[in-house]
Amino acid sequence: DKTFVNQVLVKLDELTNNVDNEAFIEIPRKETIKNYYEVVPVGIGLSFIRERLLNNYYQTYASLLFDCRLIYLNSCIYNGCNTEFSTKAREIFNELQAKVKNIEINNGNKYINSSTKNDIQQSESKIDKISRLIEIENTPNNSSNKFGKKDEMENDDKMIGKK
Repeated sequence: DKTFVNQVLVKLDELTNNVDNEAFIEIPRKETIKNYYEVVPVGIGLSFIRERLLNNYYQTYASLLFDCRLIYLNSCIYNGCNTEFSTKAREIFNELQAKVKNIEINNGNKYINSSTKNDIQQSESKIDKISRLIEIENTPNNSSNKFGKKDEMENDDKMIGKK
């Protein structure tokens, strides 16, 4: 829907014009950030999300939110989750997610039906598991699992192809 897209574009433009978000605007370039793509499988930036939105790439709201969250996940993988960069990336994701949900609330839930809401919840659950794994990987002495059972974490590793 054009109304939805336009409202998300306004938020993306606001984030892109904020100098504090400069590191997350463009997709990282191989020649600029050494070894980035040895660690991060898929680079992404706000301008790339904007381009995809303009080209009607996103078939679901969950896929839009996944790309937004990928900015944060990539920062955690490359910089560690408890860094200034990752904190900023998390703020960007939270702002975009809040905007999508706010658009939905203000428009009487006309853009997202119950099936799409279920897709978003399932996607967010998977993203949260991946985030948890990344945070564990970036925690000193990651052999002690602070989030729960070892078996559950091994299943999560299989889900994202680590084992």
